[in-house]
Amino acid sequence: MDTITLHDIHAQCILGCYDDERRLKRDVSISVTLHTDIRDAAASDRLEDAIDYDFLVQNILDATEASDFQLIEALAEHLAQLCLRLTPAQKVTLSVTKPNPRPRLAAATVTIERTRP
Repeated sequence: MDTITLHDIHAQCILGCYDDERRLKRDVSISVTLHTDIRDAAASDRLEDAIDYDFLVQNILDATEASDFQLIEALAEHLAQLCLRLTPAQKVTLSVTKPNPRPRLAAATVTIERTRP
């Protein structure tokens, strides 16, 4: 299985359980690895045969910036399911990083892997 990885998609959203986290949008960083077969795209060299990651990134940004989750886990699940719906990928590995979630904590990251049913 081939992979396409989109590194550090920067977005802002409401994310957190505590009152101070729910007042303003916060920065998050999202990385996605799509497990798929790229042979058709490689042979044709045509976007029509490939995963259009510009389209996918825009959808990830739109979904993230419109979201309002308490848990990083919930945002990660939402975005992984979005990736599976919008692409032919058989599996997606997705990480969401929330910088400075609490005092004295540099970052929290959740990484999940979901497979097409």
